[in-house]
Amino acid sequence: VQTMLAEFKSEYRCFKYFEECDSFIRPEVFSVGEHPVLNNKSTTQHPVLALKKIEIQKIPLRRVLQKFLELPNVYNILQQYLQEEDSKPSSVLSNVFQGSLWQSMKTKFGNRTVFPLYMFFDDFESCNPLGSKAGIHKIGAVYVSLACIPPEYSSILENVFLAQLFYSKDRTTVGNGKIFSKLLEEFKYL
Repeated sequence: VQTMLAEFKSEYRCFKYFEECDSFIRPEVFSVGEHPVLNNKSTTQHPVLALKKIEIQKIPLRRVLQKFLELPNVYNILQQYLQEEDSKPSSVLSNVFQGSLWQSMKTKFGNRTVFPLYMFFDDFESCNPLGSKAGIHKIGAVYVSLACIPPEYSSILENVFLAQLFYSKDRTTVGNGKIFSKLLEEFKYL
């Protein structure tokens, strides 16, 4: 048993193994600005003001969605559901496919297959959210899901994909434009 698990002895080896199997998509780290911090661990007696990079981590959606759509029968299920919903009468709106925005998008893209995406944003606390330091470790997360996933599968966590992580306080420092710029580039590519 120990020999079988030898290549999983460290986090580095685990990630390396899963990358070689093409089962792990490493997040990309981007610097989007800097902010001043006091460095009390300076070699001098006085604190030193230093600049710290503001970084975001973005998971490449093009790879995530490609892997998802390559799973057995997933593409066919999505395509079938999209066609079923698209053919329903538009007198009652029950989803995005029956709205005027989707109808205009269909004409724009012609015969190409287009799957609409839902994007969600939320902040969460990674430590004790009720303590005296609440908000210090707050992280912003952006999630994406395909709008054409049938209802019976749409709320399953495996069908909601993490797209980006960042410190929430950094969003107030550099603004939404810089925090979400790489994600917007990804959406434009898709």
